Amino acid sequence: SAAAPSTAPSSGTSSPADPTATTAPAVDKPDVALPATLPTELVINDIIDGTGEPAKEGDTVTVNYVGVRSADGTEFDNSYDRGQPFPVTLGAGQVIEGWDQGLIGVKAGGRRQLDIPADLAYGDAGAGDIIQPGDAISFVIDVVSIEFAPPAPTLAPQADAADCPATDGSEEQQQEFGE
Repeated sequence: SAAAPSTAPSSGTSSPADPTATTAPAVDKPDVALPATLPTELVINDIIDGTGEPAKEGDTVTVNYVGVRSADGTEFDNSYDRGQPFPVTLGAGQVIEGWDQGLIGVKAGGRRQLDIPADLAYGDAGAGDIIQPGDAISFVIDVVSIEFAPPAPTLAPQADAADCPATDGSEEQQQEFGE
């Protein structure tokens, strides 16, 4: 696991050191470059690569973001103005599919643009007053930190049932175990 960069500014709050998290310094609200053509599939563009281990399914990625309609750049949401980064656990279905897929592989301190077709966004339903049915949307996402999920437990090998005596006592091989 990667350590926080030594140049990261203090946030003014103290928190216990977490060896499974990587944190990047705060950045200003970015502009979203509109795609030349509306996306028909997810388009991922790393603007800044970031450092440390890449995020994978199950990791919690805390981000700041700006979201706009891909067609005209109308902003519909951003976390910068709220001053509160947004945590998302990848692959958990907490966000649109374009984010669940598009944030795999990001690194702390990275900036990624996602151009998301409607079928990986809000589809034929739209969302709110700005996102209309069938709209593609684009985001610039700054990765504030990544909390890596613990590895899956390794299970001990299991006995093969064919090698075990019957539990009803019908097999001659069944043995009595004394104390």
